[in-house]
Amino acid sequence: FVVGGFAPNTYSVDAILSNGFGCEVPLVLNFTVDVCVGTEDVALAESIELFPNPTSGRATVRLRNLRASDYSLQVFDAAGRMVRQRRILPLQGEYQAEVDLTDMPGGAYLVRLVSGDGLLVRRLVVE
Repeated sequence: FVVGGFAPNTYSVDAILSNGFGCEVPLVLNFTVDVCVGTEDVALAESIELFPNPTSGRATVRLRNLRASDYSLQVFDAAGRMVRQRRILPLQGEYQAEVDLTDMPGGAYLVRLVSGDGLLVRRLVVE
């Protein structure tokens, strides 16, 4: 979801995460809105691609324009459990690898790229 109209400040939002099986988990989203002092060239922004998506269980993850030297690639199931984790030390700002979820049930998964600078998240569907 996208929310706009927030003044620079720190905010906290109570939410309930639910999946297609009726499971619900309460959570608190904390975020800070800063003043924008410029724009970044979108072509130079860090990116994460997943393909094919949807997949039968194996997908390629391609990371580009990585700026940090150390990342964690994490995969979460619909219940919020981490089912895969891999440390990434990118060379030349790019990284490509296979994510194997053939032993996992079909459904939606979140693939997260975490660094000390932030977080990128993409949804991966396993059929």
